[in-house]
Amino acid sequence: MKLKSKILVLFLLPIIGFSQSKLEEGFDNLVNKTWFAEGTWESGTPFFQEITLKYGLNKRIVITDTKSIVNDTYKRYSDSAHGIRKYNEEKDEVEFWEFDFYGNITTGRVIVEGKNIWYKYEYGDETISDFWQYIDENNYKLVVGIYNDGKWEKTYLETKMTGKSLKK
Repeated sequence: MKLKSKILVLFLLPIIGFSQSKLEEGFDNLVNKTWFAEGTWESGTPFFQEITLKYGLNKRIVITDTKSIVNDTYKRYSDSAHGIRKYNEEKDEVEFWEFDFYGNITTGRVIVEGKNIWYKYEYGDETISDFWQYIDENNYKLVVGIYNDGKWEKTYLETKMTGKSLKK
């Protein structure tokens, strides 16, 4: 009996010990960094953003703190949103909640494709996609728009996100 238990443990240890959740798979490169982006929306308005990502609750969630432009004159840069990303075991997907400066909440799902990340959510009458395309450990291409059937139907923003490690 002891030998069978030892063999079972030796067989399962690599599977249990090295498995990562989809949350960790998608966000390990992003957490403990602040990501900076600057660009112009399709409408011509400026886009500035910094988003800091950290694990919480023993890597069961990712917590985000975002600063960006928060008024109509595009002059006030401050805290603009706080978010949570969590793996839902029942649905086998990562979900997110984003609470913004104006009192709104955006919810949706995160699709992890290796180091690339897709956010899918309803915004007004449209289903929006935010695509974080991995370039290297400190750079992602960010595209925001409407993505269907393997192509961008409309692009609202295309820019680069650059990450800086948080001081420990």
